[in-house]
Amino acid sequence: MEKLANQQRQAAKKLFELLQDFTTTVYWVDQVAEKPVVLDKAEWGHVFEDDLYIIDLKAKSHRYVLMWMGPKLDPDQYTYTAKYMDIVTNYENSTQITRQRVRRGHEEESLLSLFPNGFIVYQGKRPATLDVKI
Repeated sequence: MEKLANQQRQAAKKLFELLQDFTTTVYWVDQVAEKPVVLDKAEWGHVFEDDLYIIDLKAKSHRYVLMWMGPKLDPDQYTYTAKYMDIVTNYENSTQITRQRVRRGHEEESLLSLFPNGFIVYQGKRPATLDVKI
C-alpha cells in the first residue's frame, strides 16, 4: 500500500512539474442542459455523489483535464462523458492535453491537493442553484 501511495505522490509531482504555472477552472456538468457550468471558487472541492465535475488545469505548454464521476455509469454513459470534456477543450485533442477520468472513492493525491480546504462529497445531486453557503 505504501508503494502505491509513493507512486501516486511521484505522479502528482511530475504532473505539477509539467504544468508549472497553471490556472484552474472547475465545472459542474449540467446533465439536463448537457453542458459544463463554471463553478464559483467557493464551491471548489464540494461535490455531489450523483454528479460529474471537470477540473481543468491550463498551463502554457500543457493542459490537464480531469473528470470526477460520482455515479456508477454503464459503458454507454461512460463513453458519453467524453462529450463534456470535448466542450471544455473546445473539441481540441492533441498531445498537449491530458484527459483523465476518476471515479468517486478513487481520488489520487494530485486531485485532492488542488483543494486545500478539503474534498467533500455530499449525497444526491447538486441543486441547480445553491441557496446555502458551502
